[in-house]
Amino acid sequence: MKQHTENNSYQIIFYGAPGTGKSYRIKKQLKAMNVPKENIFRTTFHPDSDYSSFVGTYKPTMKPVIDKYEEIVGKDEEIAYSFIPQTFVKAYVQAYKKPDENVYLIIEEINRGNCAQIFGDLFQLLDRDDDGVSEYTIKADEDLRTYLEAEDVLGRDADGIKGGELCLPSNLYIWATMNTSDQSLFPIDSAFKRRWDWEYEPIKYKNTDWAIEIGDNKYSWASFQKEVNNRIFEATNSEDKMLGDYFVKPCNGVISEKLLLNKVLFYLWNDVCKDYESDIFRAEDNRDIKFSDLYGENGTDTLTAMMKHMGVSLVLKYVDDEEVDDYDEDKTVDANNRVKVIYSINDEDTDEKGKPWGKGALVKRAVEIYCNNHPQDTAVQIRDAWMSVGFKVPHIVETEEDKKQRLSGSQDKTGRERAKRLELSNGESVYVSTEVGSDKVYNNFGNFLSIIRSKPEWGITIKEL
Repeated sequence: MKQHTENNSYQIIFYGAPGTGKSYRIKKQLKAMNVPKENIFRTTFHPDSDYSSFVGTYKPTMKPVIDKYEEIVGKDEEIAYSFIPQTFVKAYVQAYKKPDENVYLIIEEINRGNCAQIFGDLFQLLDRDDDGVSEYTIKADEDLRTYLEAEDVLGRDADGIKGGELCLPSNLYIWATMNTSDQSLFPIDSAFKRRWDWEYEPIKYKNTDWAIEIGDNKYSWASFQKEVNNRIFEATNSEDKMLGDYFVKPCNGVISEKLLLNKVLFYLWNDVCKDYESDIFRAEDNRDIKFSDLYGENGTDTLTAMMKHMGVSLVLKYVDDEEVDDYDEDKTVDANNRVKVIYSINDEDTDEKGKPWGKGALVKRAVEIYCNNHPQDTAVQIRDAWMSVGFKVPHIVETEEDKKQRLSGSQDKTGRERAKRLELSNGESVYVSTEVGSDKVYNNFGNFLSIIRSKPEWGITIKEL
């Protein structure tokens, strides 16, 4: 049943810096409302977009040859012209065919096309009354009218084309995204702007578990983001060209040196520093860096010097339960001068030995708490609960039989299997992988923390101290 709320605008543009997650927000919101796929219509505007590519137009098609008795003649085909509907018309028809369901027309990058040219006289339909229906109807052109009046589309007497006029129904929503760094491509005039609601999508610096890998070092993406964005704002007095949280897509949480150079730094060099004087491309000794300096034999060292100049934080080295005996409570940094993070779990600040939690031990304790909170569950049920939520380590929790089968096919016969046994109240056992706390596959622990924090019903609370 269609519903309309204050947070479900008929026409809204989500705007913000590149990579802030505008499209993801729409996707997440539609998923939360359980909108079926067939009620979502998506298009992307670009400089060559026009009315015909948004609404529809007559195009040549092939059809069987028909004689005067309207019978097919042989297997030959001939060229015929028919109206081919595009995204707007498809969404429009679906909305009228399903009046009790909401239909969504999603326009990505709305300002990358000429809106006045693309919408044409549809612009008039964007004025909605309190019920969400267009206040002013418009006459459909003959091609579109003929198409909509066809019995297998809407029909001559349907509301969507009654009297040959178009009118947006209350269950048709038009949502769009706008990248503010591209707002100069096709400026949107005030008459068009006022017919939309607007919602800013801020940069949240949320991907604190992503790392930039440069040589042997890993730097915090969130720290890099903040340092660069501060400099962009100082140089441009604007947030339009800042780096959003999802400006880049890392592999397993790691942004490689190559990806940083060719995606992030090239953007900064070409789109920011070309027009504005900034404090980004400089080394720790304050010398200027050319883009070409980042390539070649000394490229890695030059990148490292840039990171030091901007004060980008190094990522902490993960310490697992086998390494925690090396912890010195009088030191707040490790041997590489990286800040250590200490955790508590359910207000337990130390492990059973009175020492700060190693990450592997912390994972084991989390599973133990879950088992204690679910004493009626079997080993299989506990395994299934933990395996169903997407941990990066595929065997984070396994039964004894699972472990035997996995190791039977393993090439590693050294016996250094990193799994800790937990005995359940029913006498069964589960095994917990401490690879979640390892640095061998970066971001395992960040993934673990993220999932645990998304499952408050498990009764596990992990905090940074």
